Amino acid sequence: MGPDRTASARRPLDALNFFLADVRDGLGPYLAIYLLTVQHWDEASIGFTLSAAGIAGIVAQTPAGALIDTVRAKRAVLVAAAVAITAASLAIPLFPGLVPVTILQAI
Repeated sequence: MGPDRTASARRPLDALNFFLADVRDGLGPYLAIYLLTVQHWDEASIGFTLSAAGIAGIVAQTPAGALIDTVRAKRAVLVAAAVAITAASLAIPLFPGLVPVTILQAI
């Protein structure tokens, strides 16, 4: 890849990282308020769920990075991950229990 192509590829990747991070980090406070006010969870359960999701993200970084490095269809993996995040986020109101929400957040 030449310097022009590398520079032109950075901007879309930066935008993608910005918006996906916004989705991931932006939903946390809303989820906490939703679980507290609508589902009547206690603060400890909310904290556990959000912490478990953060730990799952840390644990998954290395295997996900290795997957991206080895797979040729990087866009397909990215689309699949975005669809999984969307589906998991939309499923939270359908499965409001501690274990399902923790698993959905870990996804």
